[in-house]
Amino acid sequence: MSSATYAIVRVLAVEAREITLTLFRVPEPPFDDLVSTGLALMLLHEASIDPQLPPGALADELAIEEMTVDDPVRVARYIESCTALARRNQEPDFYANCERRFGDDHDAYERHYVDESHLFQIDIRVRVLDARWIAHLQPGMQWSSVAYAPEIYR
Repeated sequence: MSSATYAIVRVLAVEAREITLTLFRVPEPPFDDLVSTGLALMLLHEASIDPQLPPGALADELAIEEMTVDDPVRVARYIESCTALARRNQEPDFYANCERRFGDDHDAYERHYVDESHLFQIDIRVRVLDARWIAHLQPGMQWSSVAYAPEIYR
């Protein structure tokens, strides 16, 4: 079993210690993506170091601790919870549909999946232990991601 890796993360809402995000990826099965506190910390750490976004306090905090995001004790110092809210664009016949739509035309595949309306989307709500970890984020901000749920590899 492997963990999905997301391509784009977008902020939907920020309220006190909660942030709602949409994660986007190619709609390749399976769709039971593990939504976890480890994934949430990876996502928020990415946002805190992304040069296109305002700097976040989490980057400095994690650098000081020399922390890895797959340590559940340390993750619990930052993330209280992470919950899936909605999933969209599940395409169970992804491989057959790709063969039918694109054949060997990789450029057509790339053009099709650059449109986010074709991507699998999952909305998540993350509750942090300190509002500073999300204070630099606002609705509409987005970043590229390589985050995954590290818990799946334990």
